[in-house]
Amino acid sequence: MISGSVVDLRNIRKKYLQYIVVWILYYAWVIVFTSWWTSSPRTDAVYGDSIRSLLHSLNLLASAVIVMFVKRESFRLISNIGAICLIITSTAYFFNIENAQIQLVIIIIFAVSLGLVNIGILIPFVFVLNNTEKFYSVLIANVLLTILVLFQESGILNVTNGIWFSCVMLYAALSNILFFKSSCTQDSSPKKVSQIPIDKNIFYITIIINCLYAVFCKGIGRAYVSILSVLLAANLNPVFYIGGLVGCIFYFLLYMFLRNSNHATWNVTFGTFIISMILYSFSDSNIEMAYLFAFTAGIGSTMSMINMYYILGVIGKKYWSLWYVRFSIIFIGIFGGIAGIVSGRILEKSGSNTNIIVATFSVFIIIVFFIFSPTLSDNYFKKEWAEDSKKEEVDNERLYRFEKYKLSEREIQLCKLLLDGYTLRQSSAIMGVAYSTTNTYCNSLYRKIRINSRIELLNTFRENDC
Repeated sequence: MISGSVVDLRNIRKKYLQYIVVWILYYAWVIVFTSWWTSSPRTDAVYGDSIRSLLHSLNLLASAVIVMFVKRESFRLISNIGAICLIITSTAYFFNIENAQIQLVIIIIFAVSLGLVNIGILIPFVFVLNNTEKFYSVLIANVLLTILVLFQESGILNVTNGIWFSCVMLYAALSNILFFKSSCTQDSSPKKVSQIPIDKNIFYITIIINCLYAVFCKGIGRAYVSILSVLLAANLNPVFYIGGLVGCIFYFLLYMFLRNSNHATWNVTFGTFIISMILYSFSDSNIEMAYLFAFTAGIGSTMSMINMYYILGVIGKKYWSLWYVRFSIIFIGIFGGIAGIVSGRILEKSGSNTNIIVATFSVFIIIVFFIFSPTLSDNYFKKEWAEDSKKEEVDNERLYRFEKYKLSEREIQLCKLLLDGYTLRQSSAIMGVAYSTTNTYCNSLYRKIRINSRIELLNTFRENDC
């Protein structure tokens, strides 16, 4: 059983560095230079607000369509096709073609090409990289993109050098795709793929939570930053992205020091959103409150994006499920990303009273969400994948060897203790239940596994581990 810490840099494998590099560079590039989420008056001077919104929406839609048809083994082909098309269309776009029809065609092809590359690099991210490599890929990418946006806001990246820097960064990211190997997905495949149990309840819960991340933290939260910037004639974007850098640090520290790190990141993300919405309701005439709102919103927004992709990667590889990846991209992209853009746009154009009502409603929804958090926690965190998210790599074999016998969580817990050499009485104390209850669990798991003794239990799982 692999038990190394996910934050241990020694777990990063040199042969997969190209997948890490392309994820960091491309993810940061696509968010900074094509996303509505990083749109502001200064960055719009480079790319244009309406074009960024259109490109962002088409990008998400193209990714959702492409992921439905792609196979694991074909990621290298589609990423290469997307890379070539991106180079051609980005070069054409940066020549500043004035014809509106031609420009629209270029934007559409450009967005579809982004979708091809998005899915082409997502597949190795999910099915090839280990948890440490996923963790640092997403974390460093978010650090990089917040720094780049701060450079744009400060004027270091202006209209002239911003375009050239964008091209260089894009081409540097795409060049790493040439080193992709289609065989790596087969090399990473677990031995018993067809027998890995699928927990669809977990799939649905994580997809819904990730959609909420996108709508509340990115869509609504980001819109409120723009609204207050206009209302108070103050640029809150730098404070928002400084909060994003702090969110990256928080995320790293939570995984480094806390045992229930996954649970903590989830609660901190939604907790900061609640705090930011409360601060927003007092910010329309108070500049200090507005800055504090932007800072906390930045923390929650960035942590939500890190957690969204990291957990997508962990669960996708844990269950070796392309089905989960497909539906995650569809629901997060369409019902999360595009819904976030639309809701953000509506809020930007609405009056201050409407904004306060929506802010109040948002807080109400999240508070209700927290009321049910014990139930969600039991389903969302007390699973094998949540334990694996803190380790170097997921353990598919361990999932298979217990789950195939249809054991309950308590029976699995007892089984692990017995395999580790604990007696029934010691297991009873560790589990915090009466000895008679533990004995009942023992009889039940023996019956399900069809054995009669501890020796048979050890022999059964020793054979399964071969």
